[in-house]
Amino acid sequence: MAIIGVDNVCTVDCCYVHFLAFYEGKCCSTHGHTSRVSVVICGTPDKSGMVIDFVILKKVLKNVLDEWLDHKLIVSSKYAKVKDESVEIEYTTKVGRHYMLLPKSEVTIIEGEPLAETLSNLVAEKVLQKLPRSVTSVFVTLTEGLDNYAVGKASRS
Repeated sequence: MAIIGVDNVCTVDCCYVHFLAFYEGKCCSTHGHTSRVSVVICGTPDKSGMVIDFVILKKVLKNVLDEWLDHKLIVSSKYAKVKDESVEIEYTTKVGRHYMLLPKSEVTIIEGEPLAETLSNLVAEKVLQKLPRSVTSVFVTLTEGLDNYAVGKASRS
């Protein structure tokens, strides 16, 4: 098994919006982040010694981020209701009731809270699903701004 770090080869920037309704600080309000997402993979090399072509890996990561995270509001399923082509979002914090109605195409609904820790794991899972079986594990580093980050992992059983 080889561990292939592709941090500088496979890094994609994206932006997303979320809120943390449970949080007591300012992050309970809707706010956005510019993120840098990078990938490290583990797997079995082919006869040439390659686990995966970096071009393919970067394309997979970019596609996952484009369809799932980039320029989307990421929201927990406990606050979202899909109604036809819209998503109704409602939650209450210490400052009051929050309500949004957005086109479905602008929202990604997830299980759990949209923390960097949750998002990095979900991105890792989605990337792994699109890669060949020779890739056995994916580690995703997802930054929130310049200094904060979380690392998520997905592995095949």
